[in-house]
Amino acid sequence: MAKRKEKFIEKIVKKDYSDELETILEEKKFNVHEKNILLNILYKVEGSYKDYENVKRNVPPKDEFMINIIKNIKNNCDKIQLVKPTQKKSEILGTKTFIINRKNKEIICYPIERKVLYCIYKISTKPKIVDGKYFLLNETLSNLINLGSCIDKVEVIRDFNGFSWTTIKSEIESVEYNLIYQNLRFLIGYEFLNNWEANKDTVLDYYELFNQKLIESYGKDKADSIVKLINELSILLQRRYDRGFSKRMKSVYNENILKIEETKDMQKFIENISEKKKKIAEEVGRIDEILKQFEKLNELLNPKKFVAYKKELLDRQEKLNLIYCKDFGNDIDYLLVELQKRVLECFKIKIDNAKTKSEIINLFYELRYYGKIPFNRKDNIIKTSRLKEDLYEIQSYLIKKAYKLKVVNNFSNYEKLNIEIIKSIFKIRTIELTDLCIKVENEKDKIIIQVYDEEMLEKEIKINIKDIDSSDEKVEIKLNKKMKIFLK
Repeated sequence: MAKRKEKFIEKIVKKDYSDELETILEEKKFNVHEKNILLNILYKVEGSYKDYENVKRNVPPKDEFMINIIKNIKNNCDKIQLVKPTQKKSEILGTKTFIINRKNKEIICYPIERKVLYCIYKISTKPKIVDGKYFLLNETLSNLINLGSCIDKVEVIRDFNGFSWTTIKSEIESVEYNLIYQNLRFLIGYEFLNNWEANKDTVLDYYELFNQKLIESYGKDKADSIVKLINELSILLQRRYDRGFSKRMKSVYNENILKIEETKDMQKFIENISEKKKKIAEEVGRIDEILKQFEKLNELLNPKKFVAYKKELLDRQEKLNLIYCKDFGNDIDYLLVELQKRVLECFKIKIDNAKTKSEIINLFYELRYYGKIPFNRKDNIIKTSRLKEDLYEIQSYLIKKAYKLKVVNNFSNYEKLNIEIIKSIFKIRTIELTDLCIKVENEKDKIIIQVYDEEMLEKEIKINIKDIDSSDEKVEIKLNKKMKIFLK
């Protein structure tokens, strides 16, 4: 009876979403095809969200997600042109798959639902969500978070279809931006990110709050390391994806080098300040501005202010140098690996802080999802050789904690074998982990681990007994019996 009632309520909610969107679409100049693709997007999100939420964890409630899509269409999309590749209109796009015009609230896009949804989110982003006082980062970090967010929010219809979970790397606009955004979501949560992206409170310095939140959660050393890595990656990725970025910043780069050179000769620096003050004094009609410039120049003659000024110039130069480094592709790859190592260290802290069964199960889901995130166009994190040991260590650490809290079943008296058996669940894409059973069989010098989702065999893994070093301990295994992985 309760299930019937739940389904009835769900149908009403579905109808309400569609009705609300249709009311908005009636007010706009969309044709039938454009209306249909927007309604289909909503329908697909509706059908996939339960699995998406279950697999990923730490995501907004479905209602909030759906309302946000409708709100973005209402406020930011007045015109959508759907262009088929065979049409003459497709020449407008050239090599692109879409064009957005924020001023006119217009989207030109191929009729692909995930692309249209991506455009809806992209046209709704606020270009600068990092304060202008953070040199360069106000552009590059804003861009990283905004693009990562758009990629993240399309995932619900890109990778989920209401039946299965599949990731096609070629459909992800940027695997690097996606990876870093998923790192941020794991580290500080979707709510903080959503507030930052919406810039809900313009008085708040979200970048400073981001730093503070990391320090509170993971300690200053890890926080500083993570912030530095993300900042550097945001600059390097801007160079990779924004072709005009290097050219645009060249004059800033050259000017900053000249200013650093000026600070090396104190006598000459003071003379230059005096000369600038004379020139300003000769100007008339801009009293307020002149006084401000005088004040700034006078401050630089203060030893403490001078040291701060010089430090600021050097900090700027460190960022600017990243734009013009020769081997930036390898730098990106190296920094991404280092960032993942820091993220996994933070995962260990989360495991230490977990006290309940539900917290531990959530961490199993999150760690399984993390391993399936594409690291590059070829491999997911779980397949990335440079992260294999770090990931294995955290998987083992979580499984040990799960045994301690009696969250998972015991398949053997030997801890290392137990870990290997449970670890198999991180390799599969079954939506519901808590439904899984494991059956262990013995075959000569091998142990066969069979993972079942109810009666369906999802994965079979063979382990050489020689690889399991049991020392002198007599290994006992519960064989030929299906057992639930997670205890009730």
